[in-house]
Amino acid sequence: RPIPLLASSWGMVARNDLVRRRDSGDWRGFWRIIGLALAGGLLISLIWTGLVYLAWTTICRLLFHDKYANDGWMVLLWGVSALFNFCQLAIGSGLQVLKAFKPLALANLAASTAAVAAILIAMHIWGPGGAIAGTAVGQGLELIVMAVLLVRCLKSAKAQHAA
Repeated sequence: RPIPLLASSWGMVARNDLVRRRDSGDWRGFWRIIGLALAGGLLISLIWTGLVYLAWTTICRLLFHDKYANDGWMVLLWGVSALFNFCQLAIGSGLQVLKAFKPLALANLAASTAAVAAILIAMHIWGPGGAIAGTAVGQGLELIVMAVLLVRCLKSAKAQHAA
């Protein structure tokens, strides 16, 4: 949970700065804040996931009596899911500041539906790990849609601000 908690904390702090940049028409700064969050989220997610994955044998021995020793591959899936979560929050914060609530809610609805279908299919193939993979599929879909929405909303906001 450290990555989603960090993402949530970033969102609480960044929204005020995003609002200031929106109001002043500083679109380059708006993009920079979100871009830095995405890059930082990627770096932190890779480091955290890598550390947990490398320590998985020790973690399993000490905490779980080797019960989950063969499930280290799921740590990698959780890492992908955590990365997507961080990116969703960064882009979602930008969309919220731009007041794109309805498109954001519709993207979430579509992604949730896709995630349910992906979870059912992936669990049939990979068992419990499929739930993580299916969740990541839904998150990935939403991330793509949200990124497209953000680009469109920022173009529209920039044009309105210039007029």
